[in-house]
Amino acid sequence: MSHDNFADASATLDRHSETYRAPQRAPIARAPRVAIVHDWLVTYAGAERVLEQIIACFPQADVFSLVDFVEDRKFLQGKHATTSFIQRLPLARKKYRAYLLLMPIAIEQLDLSAYDLVISSSHAVAKGVLTGPDQVHVSYVHSPIRYAWDLQHQYLEQSNLTRGMRSIMARMVLHYIRTWDTRTSNSVDHFVANSQFIARRIKKVYHRDSRVIFPPVDVQSFLVGEQKEDFYLTASRMVPYKKIDLIVEAFSRMPGKRLVVIGDGPEMKTIRAKAGPNVEILGYQPFAVLHDHMRRAKAFVFAAEEDFGIAPVEAQACGTPVIAFGKGGVLETVRELGEDAHPTGLFFREQSVPSVVAAVREFERNTDRFSVRDCRANAERFSIATFRERFMGFVEQVMPGATKHDSGEPSSDHSGGTGQASAPDAVRVLALDQSGGLDEAEVSLLKVASHLKESVEVVLFDDGPFRLALEEAGVAVDVLDTPALYGVTGRQGPPKSRTLSGLVSLVRETVKRARHVDVIYANTPRTMLVGALAGMIVRRPVVWHLRQSVGADPLGRVQRFALKWCARVALDRAIADSAASKRAFEAFTKAPRLRVDVVDEEPQGLRGTEAAKSQPQPYAPGKQIESVSAILAQAAVRGAR
Repeated sequence: MSHDNFADASATLDRHSETYRAPQRAPIARAPRVAIVHDWLVTYAGAERVLEQIIACFPQADVFSLVDFVEDRKFLQGKHATTSFIQRLPLARKKYRAYLLLMPIAIEQLDLSAYDLVISSSHAVAKGVLTGPDQVHVSYVHSPIRYAWDLQHQYLEQSNLTRGMRSIMARMVLHYIRTWDTRTSNSVDHFVANSQFIARRIKKVYHRDSRVIFPPVDVQSFLVGEQKEDFYLTASRMVPYKKIDLIVEAFSRMPGKRLVVIGDGPEMKTIRAKAGPNVEILGYQPFAVLHDHMRRAKAFVFAAEEDFGIAPVEAQACGTPVIAFGKGGVLETVRELGEDAHPTGLFFREQSVPSVVAAVREFERNTDRFSVRDCRANAERFSIATFRERFMGFVEQVMPGATKHDSGEPSSDHSGGTGQASAPDAVRVLALDQSGGLDEAEVSLLKVASHLKESVEVVLFDDGPFRLALEEAGVAVDVLDTPALYGVTGRQGPPKSRTLSGLVSLVRETVKRARHVDVIYANTPRTMLVGALAGMIVRRPVVWHLRQSVGADPLGRVQRFALKWCARVALDRAIADSAASKRAFEAFTKAPRLRVDVVDEEPQGLRGTEAAKSQPQPYAPGKQIESVSAILAQAAVRGAR
């Protein structure tokens, strides 16, 4: 970006952004716990591109969403979202939008109380999560709920809900959504808008100021095409508000001008019917084909009213000027002919065929005014690197110290690529143990926790000498002193209601702590039950270290059944203290897919086998500890996938 006016424009943008004044807070003394909330995870579109870069800024953050049905998890860095009850409702995978009435209460049930910083990526209800006075909530708003506010009438018309009882019910639901949406805007500490257009919408709807940070566009993936050919291009999903039919009809009235259309969708049949012989409809095409056409096209035609509009920026990244409907985000991403010394496009003022035709003819009269260099320079303002720098800077402004990761240093990954930010090497472990005493299992856990003390938190279900030993070793330890599991012993009947209530309490407290770790490490059978249930809720891998427990512990029928079920359904890996323990466990659980590793906790010679006594290598406790640490790290990596 070598032109002075582009530098001036960036400075102007910064000055406008600085009009947003955030209250000053004391710097946070440690790496904050961060939660990122997204409306729903079902595809990879514009909002998900923003989410991808927010996760790259905070790679240790946990992700929350109403539903998570996305298959390709690369943009999530392999993370699985903690979801709401809508995830489990009938037909939620395809009909999640039908549960709009339940979304406000569903988003409010996500428990974020364990986090210091909450970042919501919201175009529907994500900003409505509940946060406390000591938490900071930054909401990146793609738009207030469009179909509940200024686009309600358009939504009802397109959904054929303009008359009848269904229309009345829909209007009542949207009225409720608007009331809830306005009320919950008060719980957001700082708003970020994706454009000045959305900032004005936020001001009108919520009466709140916001900082404008444009969405990231992967301009580095688009190469400039110096040689332009004699055709125009439009590319979009074929849905009504994109107005592809309008562009096609306009070019059909200009038979001397060629138009190429890329995209697919429910409007395809209608659009084909309007296409003249000079209009070529290619349907859905892979990125390579789209990129090739964008580089060669004379101009890119865009007729939608978008909050931001990524496609016009991508076209400019290819050095291709834009002919666009002059409303919405394009007013900020395209430099208009006649208004700028280095224009990158021009606008038509009405979504009508004559207006499009007039704009194309004006463009052809002024083709020499547009340069490839100007278009590319303008697109660079919206790069991934720029987004990360501005977003991280804003978060640091409103919460000093928030951009520190586990290393204690601010993140320095401001690269413009789409690769994932690297996470710290240390695997965060939540270790669970029930006993307060210092038996064999606790001594083993003490050694492991001392080795991992910088990245482990031990939770005990009873107080005693074990806690003192952990504290003396410098290990973070917490005690949940509750008799929840005491009733689950050798009895043959079901546990009492008091025991079940205590179990629920333990699981809830464990879930709060498990949200910000990578793996749960259970040291006893009963803590494995709690850890397995917590792991299922927060989608964290669970490793159980068993020590002949299945045969030696006086387990009741109910607990044996629960252990089998958890081993088959919720356990990711097990560690046995001997080959005999491994065989007994495999016979007990009948879970062939569960991997069980053998890690000896004492010299083989002490087990009484002559072969072991003859081994020349002495037993090394450090090797056992390193083996357990490696297994936990492997389980964490596998769970992240």
